[in-house]
Amino acid sequence: MAEPVSIRVDTFGTSSHDAAKLEKIVRKHFDLTPRGIDETHDLRQPIYRVTSYHGHFGRENVGLPWERTDKAEAIRRDL
Repeated sequence: MAEPVSIRVDTFGTSSHDAAKLEKIVRKHFDLTPRGIDETHDLRQPIYRVTSYHGHFGRENVGLPWERTDKAEAIRRDL
């Protein structure tokens, strides 16, 4: 099945927004199909070699796709 069966959004009690609304926003802005994840993160490209040493947390010069904030403004508008 290409689409996720479920999506769980847990804000650990820090959000004033309903979890169901947040789930709808996630579904709208993120393609969570296997193909969508592959394309979004360029998983077939050899760009992850730099994560094989010293990790990637806290490193700003790596430019990894999952650290992009390009969807933040669109999500903010939907809230």
